[in-house]
Amino acid sequence: MKPAIAAAPSSRDRLLARARERLGLGDGSPSAPEPPLDRLGPLGEAAAALAEGAQVREALALNAVLATASLLASRVANVETLDGPRGTGLFFLTLAASGEGKDTADRIALRAVRERELKVALAHREAVRKRRDDDKPLHSPFLLVADFTLEGLRVAFEAGPAAQGIFSTEAAGLFGGFALGPEQRLKTAAAICGLFDRGHFSVVRAGRGRAERYGVRLTAHLAAQPRAVEEAIRDPLLRNVGFWPRCLVAAPRPLPPRRLSIWTPGNDEAVAGFWRRSRELLERPDPGDADDLPVLGLSNGARRLLGEAFVRFETQARTEASEPLRPFMLRAAELGCRVAGVLAVWDGADRVEAQHVQGALATVGASVDTWEVLLDEDRSAAHSAFKLFRWLLDRGDMSLTAVLRVGPRHVRKAEARDEALGRLVEAGLVSFKGDIVEVRGRNEPSWI
Repeated sequence: MKPAIAAAPSSRDRLLARARERLGLGDGSPSAPEPPLDRLGPLGEAAAALAEGAQVREALALNAVLATASLLASRVANVETLDGPRGTGLFFLTLAASGEGKDTADRIALRAVRERELKVALAHREAVRKRRDDDKPLHSPFLLVADFTLEGLRVAFEAGPAAQGIFSTEAAGLFGGFALGPEQRLKTAAAICGLFDRGHFSVVRAGRGRAERYGVRLTAHLAAQPRAVEEAIRDPLLRNVGFWPRCLVAAPRPLPPRRLSIWTPGNDEAVAGFWRRSRELLERPDPGDADDLPVLGLSNGARRLLGEAFVRFETQARTEASEPLRPFMLRAAELGCRVAGVLAVWDGADRVEAQHVQGALATVGASVDTWEVLLDEDRSAAHSAFKLFRWLLDRGDMSLTAVLRVGPRHVRKAEARDEALGRLVEAGLVSFKGDIVEVRGRNEPSWI
C-alpha cells in the first residue's frame, strides 16, 4: 500500500464540514456502537485480527466474518429457538463509504469459500463441456452469488446446494436493479423473508409449472455506500415487511488516515484458524435438505438468558420503542438464537451454551442500537437538509420554484423543501433575498 498524500481541504470541503457541524451531523457518520468482539470466541478473535491487520473498522470486519461463518454453519446444523428449530442462516448489512475496506474484509473472510468455488467451477465447466443435450440438468455446485433475481434464486436452489449465500460489496446495484428496485422490492423482500423463516421456495410460473424446494437456507451479506442506499434504508415497506429487521447492521465511522503496513493474513493465527475451520465445515457434504440437519439444543443457562432477553425486548417493543424501531426489537430474540447457533457450530459444540447466548445478544443489541441511529427521524431531517445544502453549494443561488422543480428528489414537494430550508436557515447556512435562496459562504470566503 502506498502512503496517501493528504491534499489540503478545498473551500467546498470546509463549507461542507461546517454544514455538517451546524446541522449536528459531526463527520456525517452515525454514532453506532462498537461490536462486542471479546464475547465472540474465535470469531471475535478473527474479526479483531482482520480489523487490525487490514486496517478496517471492527464492525465491518465482524460482519464479514460472521456472514461467512453463518453460511458455513447453515450447511451443518439448525438451532433451537424459543419458537422451535430454525436455520443458522443470517442476513447482514454493512454501510461504509468507498475506500473503507468492504471488499478487503469480505475477500479475506471468504478466502476458503472462494478457493472451494474456484475448484468446483473448473470441474463444473468440464462437466458442461461433456454433457449431451439429452442429459438431465447438471447439478450446480456453487455456494455464492453476488447478484440475483427471485427467478434466479429459484433456479439456483433447484439445481444447487441447500445452503447458499448472497454476498455483494456493491449492493447499491441490487437496490437500483430489478430484484430490489422500487417496482419489485416488496415482492422480492417478502419472498426472501419467507426463505429466512421457513426455508421453503414455492413458485408457480406460466409455462414452467410449479417449483417446490424445501429445506433451503439463505445467508446474505450486503455491503454498500450509505448514500447509495439511503432511500432503501428508510423505505417503510422494507422495514414493515421484516426485511431490515432480519438484518444485522454495521455502520462504522470513517477510518482515520491509514499507516503504511504490509500484512499477510495467513501469518496471523486467528485468521489462519478461521480459514482452517472454514475448510473443515466445507468438507461436510451438502445436506440436500437442511431441515434434516441436527438441531443444536439450548442449555439451561442459554434458555434462561434467551427467555430474559425475549421479555426485555418484548417489553421495550410494546411499551417504549418508537414505531420504526419496534419490528427490530420483536425480531431480536430469534436473531440472538441464530447468532448463538453460529457461535456454537464454530466452537464444535453439541449445544448452545450460555456464553454463546451472551455474545449473540450483545451482537444483536449493537445492531438494534445502530438501527436506532440510522432511523432517527431528527437525524434523517438533518441529512435531508445537508443534501439540499450540498446541491445548492454546487449550483449556486436558486429560486424556491427552481428547488421544487429541479432540486434533489427528496425536496420536490413543498413541505419537504420548506422543512429542509428551515433547518438550513436556522443553522445559518442559507439566507433569502426575496424568493431566492442564497448559500452562505459560497461567495463569502471569510465566512468559512
